[in-house]
Amino acid sequence: MIINNNYQRVNGRVVERIPLNMAKNNRIAYRVGRMLTPAQCRAARALLAWTQQELADQARVGVQTIRLLEGGHTIPRRATLQVIQRAFEQAGVDLIGPGDGGPGVRFRTP
Repeated sequence: MIINNNYQRVNGRVVERIPLNMAKNNRIAYRVGRMLTPAQCRAARALLAWTQQELADQARVGVQTIRLLEGGHTIPRRATLQVIQRAFEQAGVDLIGPGDGGPGVRFRTP
């Protein structure tokens, strides 16, 4: 199911669509990890013991944006995802991409 021009839901996961000419073997390919996933957002918030309201305040977005993102009901704009990711990074949490053993979160090592 295509959610918008950049993302679509495949097997219950939200994935980023990439152009066909970038896909291997002329098949449509999907790229996960260039965006913050709902599970990563919940996990990063849990590491920091932040409420949804605290994350919204740190990222300077509405709490409804956080609720919708974490529930997987919508995909915020790229700029919104970037400010949320930046809030986590400034608090010392790194987001782990799919190439690093699967999407996840961890505290930054000094």
